[in-house]
Amino acid sequence: MRKKKIQYCPSCDSEILSDNINISEGFALCGNCGELSQLSQLNFTGTTREELLRNPPKGCSIISDKYSAEITVSLFSFPSFIMSLFITLFWNGIVSVFLSLAAAAVYYNLFGPVPDWFPTPGLKEGQPIMNDEVMGVGMTIFFCLFLTPFVIIGVCMISNTLLRLFGTTKIILTKHYSFVSTGISLFRFRRSFNACDVKSINYKLSKLNQDSEQNQIIEIVTSTKETKFGLLLNEGQQDWVTTILKLLLIQKDRSRHQSQIPKLSWLVNK
Repeated sequence: MRKKKIQYCPSCDSEILSDNINISEGFALCGNCGELSQLSQLNFTGTTREELLRNPPKGCSIISDKYSAEITVSLFSFPSFIMSLFITLFWNGIVSVFLSLAAAAVYYNLFGPVPDWFPTPGLKEGQPIMNDEVMGVGMTIFFCLFLTPFVIIGVCMISNTLLRLFGTTKIILTKHYSFVSTGISLFRFRRSFNACDVKSINYKLSKLNQDSEQNQIIEIVTSTKETKFGLLLNEGQQDWVTTILKLLLIQKDRSRHQSQIPKLSWLVNK
């Protein structure tokens, strides 16, 4: 879970003391510039915006002009890849044994005895056996349905392993169509949102059932929907992406060091 960090003013990038934050009202007062800001606009990353913009985390990049912005974050992580690969091979290795039996049962019920060379355990004279009985049509259908969720989990594990090696998360911002996508090359899961209607960009807790640990995701809030993403990003990448999105979509006044990222022309009057 993310540790508590220092919060900085979105206007002058100075530290805001806890005494100057009114959680019940949802505002914070900067003791340096006197700016009153909504809590959703504060920089809670523990690092000043200037430092984040000057030293982006590994795998993070942005291409931006006054008309559009493309934010890209690599999901590559060698330790995560090795761990995911091990779990994926273990799980799918076990499932493949049962899949071979299901395939043999389908073949037997459609075409007859299974050839001796077919790689599956439990064959007797070309007949697939389960619980000391030949697998008929009913047992075959039940067995295939029973294996379906295990196969789906295995496919998800393979996808996660490939993402940890080749995957990226991209945020595209344009006037008429903006979206977040995660995937590899053309195979991507896309979630659209209205960049002109972004109210806040927050961190949200996501609970992973497999280890009961709480993890942070990023949430883009508009008046009609909430777009969540970033579970596979590390903490530094999440901080950088959140800072860039707030700077492009929410922050009205910028301090001098923030001018390196062009304002989006269609948001200048927001």
